[in-house]
This record gives sequence, structure tokens and C-alpha cells, in this order.
Amino acid sequence: MGFNDISQVLKEAWPEEVFKYTKIDDTDVSSLNKEDDITVIVDPQNSKLNKTMETLELIPPDLANLIKESDDKVDFILNSTITVNKNKDESEKVRVVYTVPWGTIHEGTKSLEKLYTQVRSLKDAMEIHPTSSIHVIINGGMENENPRKIFE
Repeated sequence: MGFNDISQVLKEAWPEEVFKYTKIDDTDVSSLNKEDDITVIVDPQNSKLNKTMETLELIPPDLANLIKESDDKVDFILNSTITVNKNKDESEKVRVVYTVPWGTIHEGTKSLEKLYTQVRSLKDAMEIHPTSSIHVIINGGMENENPRKIFE
């Protein structure tokens, strides 16, 4: 299925009950667990993260460099945390932070087609590191429901 197959569906209004896999969560990003997998959608021409995300520990320090060097492709960083308890038992948690370059967020069809292509690439990347759920953060916010529809 290509973008042309869904472009007309994106123009339609979707009632909330249609969304089965995605939800809008107004939770403060800083309340996410450090182990939660996240996807950050950013403009590769402006890799500066907004103030909320910039101050969070959940964004790896190399994220800005990864965005600049990504050549407009979906990429990811693995963060591994090993915890040793007093019995010397180790547990490892791996967090995956995906970057999805999208460009300027606006209503244009060309922009939505690019996001659709990038989300398909994200799906392929997630097959390498499977996850049961992922938090999607759009740097700069979401102006409309089209990104949510594409992720659905």
C-alpha cells in the first residue's frame, strides 16, 4: 500500500473510536520511564530540540549529531542500562530512541507523503529491535491529526 492509497482517507474526519493503535497522551514527556522506547520526529534542517525535550534525561546526548548525520533517513540509538543489586544480580534494560526526519511540519501533501515514507522506514527499523509500544514525540508539537492517522 502506497501513499496514494491512503491520501484520500487522510482528508476524512476520523472519530476517536477508529483509532485502535494510537492515542494522544497529554502526559508530560518528562514523566516517561527512562527505559521506554521513543521516536522523535524532527526537522533535520533544524536539529535543535525544543526546551522541554532538551532538558530531559531521556534524550541521548548524541541525538542532535545523529539527526545531522542521518542523511534524511530513519535511524536509532540504543541506550543500555545495567543494574546490579546487593546480591550481585544484574539486569539490563535497553531503550531505543528512533529519529524520524520529517522536515517542516505543515499540511502540505508532499510533507505528508514524506512522513508516510518515513513511518514505513521506522516500521522496518523496529523489526530489528522489536517493541510492544513506543512513544512518539513530535519536536515542536502536532498541528493536526494527520501524523496520528499515518501512524495508525
